[in-house]
Amino acid sequence: LGSNSGLMAQVGPTSPASDIPQGDLDTAQAYGQRVAEVAEKLRG
Repeated sequence: LGSNSGLMAQVGPTSPASDIPQGDLDTAQAYGQRVAEVAEKLRG
């Protein structure tokens, strides 16, 4: 499993979104918060 941009979550191709592991969701939340913080700093 790999990626070079953005986030990825590991779940089967026929699995519902509710099967996304909580750790992946937590990482996405933290990543989004960090992106928002950096964007706010860049806006000045």
